[in-house]
Amino acid sequence: MTRRENITKAFLWLAVLVGGPLLGAKLFDLIVLAGAWSAHPPHSLAMMPYGKAWPVDTGVFFIPFSAAMLIAAFGALAAGWTTPWRYRWLLCVPSLGILALLVLTVIAFWPMNAALWYHGIASPRDTISDAESVAMARQWVELDWVRVAGAAAAFV
Repeated sequence: MTRRENITKAFLWLAVLVGGPLLGAKLFDLIVLAGAWSAHPPHSLAMMPYGKAWPVDTGVFFIPFSAAMLIAAFGALAAGWTTPWRYRWLLCVPSLGILALLVLTVIAFWPMNAALWYHGIASPRDTISDAESVAMARQWVELDWVRVAGAAAAFV
């Protein structure tokens, strides 16, 4: 086995070892955490996992694991670039998919998280109405299912 093949396999193993817990945590986040805070907005928004009352910031887990997944996917793609196309496309799809999901997270989810959080705690920075919070929470959950499906596809 060549050095390049070993490097490709190492990156693929890293993707599996990081992707499994990442996908499991994302499912937990969607079903349990988001299920609680999005149940009856705007009142349930106070249950969002942010602020002093929440012992752990979910970003402490998701940001490094997502970065590791991105590195693993693009590392495998770079190391396996010389493989025949029938294999290389299997390295391209997760790399581009993970990148797209991270862009979606920054562009769509981070602003929604902030808007919903500010509304839930009645912050002076609140910019949405109760009706908008209901619609936004619903949209957040729908988009998060897209994120989970994309993460599952990349993991597979």
